[in-house]
Amino acid sequence: MPSPGARLHLSVSAGDDDAVAVSYADPSSGRRTVRHAALAVVELTLSRTGDPDIALSTSRSAYEFGTSQELSGITLEPLPDG
Repeated sequence: MPSPGARLHLSVSAGDDDAVAVSYADPSSGRRTVRHAALAVVELTLSRTGDPDIALSTSRSAYEFGTSQELSGITLEPLPDG
């Protein structure tokens, strides 16, 4: 969304021990790789020209990232049968 004079920065991170990655068949075709963390750190900063930055953060978030591309450096876990 365009916003002249403003910039929003979002950062989400989770430790490798707090996240799991799996690959599954995408119903629309191909494969999908998803990395999920039930506990993640989220930091959000709003920068506006002429005003001080506004920053919010929490360590009590969850996130999920999905892609049809390979996630290099990420070890995939097997899905359970069933």
